Amino acid sequence: MKKLFLSLLLFASPLLAQEYPIVELHAAGSELFDEQEITAYAGLKVDRRTPVPVTAVRDAAQKLVRSGVFKTVAYTHTAAPGGMKVEFKVTDKKDDQFLKADFANLVWFTPEEIQAGLKKRIPLFNGYVPIGGGLQDEISAALAAMLETKGVKGHVGNTFLMPDHEGPPESMMFALDDVSILIARIETPGASADFAKPLSEALRKMVQQPYFVARMRNFARNILVPFYRKKGFLKAKFGEPVPGILSNDAGVTRVAVTLPVEEGRAYNFMGARWAGNKALSETDIGRLVHFFPGLPMNAELLQSELEKVRLDYATLGYMKMTLEAGPVFDDEKGEVRYEFLVREGPLFRMGKLDFEGFTEAAAEKVRQQFKLREGEPFDFTYVRDFFSHMPTQTATRFLLEESEGDQPNTVDLTVVLCPTGSACKPTQSTLYSPSEKETQ
Repeated sequence: MKKLFLSLLLFASPLLAQEYPIVELHAAGSELFDEQEITAYAGLKVDRRTPVPVTAVRDAAQKLVRSGVFKTVAYTHTAAPGGMKVEFKVTDKKDDQFLKADFANLVWFTPEEIQAGLKKRIPLFNGYVPIGGGLQDEISAALAAMLETKGVKGHVGNTFLMPDHEGPPESMMFALDDVSILIARIETPGASADFAKPLSEALRKMVQQPYFVARMRNFARNILVPFYRKKGFLKAKFGEPVPGILSNDAGVTRVAVTLPVEEGRAYNFMGARWAGNKALSETDIGRLVHFFPGLPMNAELLQSELEKVRLDYATLGYMKMTLEAGPVFDDEKGEVRYEFLVREGPLFRMGKLDFEGFTEAAAEKVRQQFKLREGEPFDFTYVRDFFSHMPTQTATRFLLEESEGDQPNTVDLTVVLCPTGSACKPTQSTLYSPSEKETQ
C-alpha cells in the first residue's frame, strides 16, 4: 500500500497559499535514484528569484507517490534565509516490485534512443517499471509523444509479458496499438554455412508476419537454438532482434530484422554422473538415457531422454521428483560431461476414487476395472492411460480431478461427469480432460 507522510514544520494551514522561493532542495533515502532524479521528477528546483506556492511542494510529494516508484514518501518545508528549504525523504520498494521495461514494436527508434528519450522526459525512468502506480501510463504517454516526432500517431498500451512456462511476469511490455508492421526479411549475421540453410528455411515462417520483439525472441529460443543444440553447439545464443524500416506505404510498415547469432563451438559427450537417485539405480537410468562418449552432444535429445526418467519416477509414485542437469565444459578439448542431481521427493500413494454425476452402477463398473488400489504407489502413467480410454467405456464428457488425500502424501481422484450439452471446464486440480477427438 502506498503511503504519503506530510510534515509541515513551519507554515500553518492559513498560510498554505503563501509563496516562497526555494533556496535549498534535497532528496534522500533512495539507493536506486539520486537526488537530482527525484527532485527533477517532482518538478521542483532551486530558484531564489521565483516564489513557489507551498501547495506545490505538497503536490510534488503526491506526484512521487502516484508514480509507484517508492514505498513511502515524506516531505518537509522549513524557513530559510531568503525563502524555504524543501526536503523529500523516500524509501525504496523491493526489487521484486519492479519489472524490466520492454518495447514490442517501436521500430522507429533504436533501443538506445528509447532509453534516452524516456530518461529525458521521465527522470525516474531507469529501464524498470514499478508493478503498481502511474509510471506505466507516463511511459506510454512519453512514448506516444516520441513517436509523434517521427510522424507516427497512435496509442501506446502496456501489459505484462508472461513467460512461456508458468511463473511471474517477465517484463512490462509497451506496444503501439493498431499498427501494421510486417517482417520483410530476416538476416542472421554470425551463422556459419552449415546452419545458414536450416535457419533460413525456418525463418521463412516469420516473413510477412507482424513484428513483435518478444515473438522474435521466442522464435529464436524455441525454434532456432535447437538446430544448434542438436549438433552439440550447446552455448549458441541469439542476440536481440534489431528492426530496420524498409518502407511505409499505405499504412503498412515493412522492416528488415537483424537477428545476430553467436554459435560458439561444438561439444562431444564425455560422460555423466548421477546423485540422489535411490528408487532407480544408475543402471536403470542408463537404460533410459543413451549417450556415447566421443560423439557430438545432442542436447535436444537429452531433454527427451530425461523426460523418460521423470516418467519412470512418476510410475513409482514420485510425483514431485525434480532433476537438475549440470553441464561441465572443457572448452579447450570441446568436451562436456554432466552432473545429474535427482531430488526424488516423497512417495505418493493412491487414496480414494470417487465419482460425481455417475450412476452407482456406472461408478462401480469403473472401480472394478481400475487396478490401482488404495495405499499402492500412485502410478501417474497408469491413471492417465486408464482414463484416456474411459470415454468409450462409460461416459463421453468428464474431468478427472486430483486432490490431497486424508493421509499424508496420498492422492484422491474424483471423476466428474460433465452435464449433457455443456463444456467441461478444467481447473488447476484437473489431472486429465478428454480431448474433443476422444469424445467424438
